[in-house]
Amino acid sequence: MRNNNNFKWAVSSVALQLFAKMGGVPWTVLQAAEKTLIVGISQALDRKEEEIRKYFAYSIFTDSTGQFRELRTLSHTEILEEHISNVKLNLNRAIRPYLQEFDSIVVHTTFAIKRQELDAITDVIESLVTDESPNKKFVVMKFNDSNKFFGYAKNNNSMIPYESTFVSLSDREFLIWYAGLDHGSSRIPARIERPLHVKFIYPKIGFGDVRPREYLQDALNISGANWRGFNAKSLPVSIFYAILVAQHYRQFKRFGLDDLNYDLVNPWFL
Repeated sequence: MRNNNNFKWAVSSVALQLFAKMGGVPWTVLQAAEKTLIVGISQALDRKEEEIRKYFAYSIFTDSTGQFRELRTLSHTEILEEHISNVKLNLNRAIRPYLQEFDSIVVHTTFAIKRQELDAITDVIESLVTDESPNKKFVVMKFNDSNKFFGYAKNNNSMIPYESTFVSLSDREFLIWYAGLDHGSSRIPARIERPLHVKFIYPKIGFGDVRPREYLQDALNISGANWRGFNAKSLPVSIFYAILVAQHYRQFKRFGLDDLNYDLVNPWFL
């Protein structure tokens, strides 16, 4: 506080934190698709050498305006079969109350989610596609920021693609530069991260009815407006914070700390 220059940069972030923790909505963004619930899912593994000791899975609920809804525990157990069962049961329970409020339900997962978990998630979505919700749209998207893709833009001297540039690899797979040159500027802002690989996992049949660009735009929108002030990341907040929560919870358990009651306490990233 004695350093005026440091304080003027910190005070806005402190004020935003206070506002959000008192129940305020700090920002929203325009929706590209219908009124959409976005469910971000990630997991963390507690390993001892090559043995997995415990599975942790968390989900972050937001909507396509970027407004935080809730944080849910999906699983924490030592048995793989029980972990899969918990993910299916708790995800089903978590999504059902939102079916009447939203036109579409979109699940964002990270590349760390394995085939068994993905199958469990799509099984839950299949169970929700019932006669009670015939007009609802259900989509599952997998994001991979550790892919081996890279690319160049030939239309500028730096050869760096503009932010929000995307390349279609197939009808279901895309590369998106969440970070890049600002439109209308050739100045390089910082080291540019590799593009994000995005794959549509669900629906498996009838994908032609899905308009992927709208769901990609929603994911891009909620990556630019983040919940941690200046600590932005080139990932949608839906999965970036699910990753952070799962990793922090794993550390809580390693140190024998009690669980937090998220119904009573706003998450720290707000």
